[in-house]
Order: sequence, then structure tokens, then C-alpha cells
Amino acid sequence: MDNAHAGFLAKHGRRRRVFCASLADIFDIAAPKEWRRDLFDLIELKPNLNWLLLTKRIGNVFDMVSRTRPHDWLAGRDNVWLGATVVNQAEADRDIPKLLDVSARIRFLSMEPLLGSVDSSSKPATPLRDGMPVAAICLYVGSIESSSAAKAGPRARPMHPAWAWTSATNARPPAWPSCSSNGASGHHCRQAR
Repeated sequence: MDNAHAGFLAKHGRRRRVFCASLADIFDIAAPKEWRRDLFDLIELKPNLNWLLLTKRIGNVFDMVSRTRPHDWLAGRDNVWLGATVVNQAEADRDIPKLLDVSARIRFLSMEPLLGSVDSSSKPATPLRDGMPVAAICLYVGSIESSSAAKAGPRARPMHPAWAWTSATNARPPAWPSCSSNGASGHHCRQAR
């Protein structure tokens, strides 16, 4: 660990975080497999950073990781957070089980834009392929999709504050700590280091 990383860790009690490909989705079928391989190489070269990999295509993750790394590569990386974007209950019902089915140390949900309240309390506690327990799951709730300027400003889709409150309070405790998103300056979650 170099001095910059050691200093940050000592001051903040956590690693620096990299929100990877905020304007892209590395698990999209159109993304070249070489990009994923290069990214995974970089993640291995930079273990002092936490890499947040967010996707709207969570069902692709297991197969795409397995094409360039051992199938359990994510489970062995304590510096990779795997996240899925869900915007409503239908997407949550479809994609949360897929997120939990990929062995990763830390998983998170991003609810941006939140288009209705989401109840995730009925999801199983540890339904992982290899039986590895969930280390932490963070729930990010935001009113705009920061990666799309067309959804910000006067054309932003409305988000009712009750949706965020309901989604956070219906989250399955204690593994879904609720975190806040503050747009351009990033996401914050104190529970997962």
C-alpha cells in the first residue's frame, strides 16, 4: 500500500472508491469483452481501491465474468462492489434475485431514477450460489439518473419523497443499509468499507 492510500485509509477508515464506467455498462452485450478483461486486470493491479461496478444488466454478470476470470473471481475480491439498477418494484422483483445469485463480497442497489416505492423485504437472506453470506448491501436512492443529462433539470422525472422513505424502510434489515446519493459528488455508504 502506498503512502497516499495509507493516509486516506487512516483518515477516513476506508479505501477510496472508483465508480466505474458511470456513463457505460461493462456488462452490456455491446461492450467488447476486451474492455472487461482490461478492467478486471486493472482491478487486480489496484487492490487499494474499492471498485463500484453498477449495471442495468445484472443477469449478464456471471457469464461475462466467467469468460475472462474464474467463475468465483468476484467472491474473492474484497475491493469490488457489484450493483444493480432498479427503478420500480417490477425491476426489483426481477433483478434483486439475480444480484444475490452472483457471488460478490459487497452488493448494492441503485434506485436512480426511483419511479415508485420498492419493497425488498421479502428477498431471501443468503441465496448465493456458493453459500457465501452477504457482507453488505447498500441501497442508493436518488431522484435523477446522474449519468443522463436528459433526465435532469426541467425534464427530470418526478420522485415522490415517500417513495424513497418507503423503499428505505421496507429494505430487508440489517443487510440493506440505506445510503444517500448526492449527484455529481458521488454516493456515500458508511456501513460497507
